[in-house]
Amino acid sequence: MSNSRRRQAILPPEQAIHALHPQVPKNEVIHALRERVKELTALHSTVCILQDDALSTREILDRVVKLLPPAWQYPGITAGRVLVGAAESRTPNFRRTRWLQACDFRVTPEISGRIEVYYLRKMPAEAEGPFLAEERNLINSLADMMRVYLERKLASRALLDAHKDLERRVKERTAELEK
Repeated sequence: MSNSRRRQAILPPEQAIHALHPQVPKNEVIHALRERVKELTALHSTVCILQDDALSTREILDRVVKLLPPAWQYPGITAGRVLVGAAESRTPNFRRTRWLQACDFRVTPEISGRIEVYYLRKMPAEAEGPFLAEERNLINSLADMMRVYLERKLASRALLDAHKDLERRVKERTAELEK
């Protein structure tokens, strides 16, 4: 097949998906694709936040919680909260409701965390109450990313502390031997 024919055969995403599933109305396909883009954006943005070693845990929580509403199907009525140990960050519109999607995670036996997403009013039923199955996957992934980040941060701190302790002990022993 020539390059020009190959280029003609490549369809825009909404047409490609519709071509694979012609029974699904095109507007539903476009809506689903937009939702996946929002979810991918939240995942990518979270990775970028977690890679910034200059941020404190509090700053991480503040930034991650801001990503929650835009990533869910109804951002205008979505509130979120992220908890790690005693630290907590909330969206400005946060309030608890009966429409909750949450994921718990454990960093150490003493440190746990939780990501919560609330809809502030009743919405149509989906896979998990008013929440999409993909939103369950997203909140699980975000919680796992937070857990891994915090474990790495604690391990790095423990390694640095062990290194400092070893240097101190070497200095003390060297001083003893020089006497």
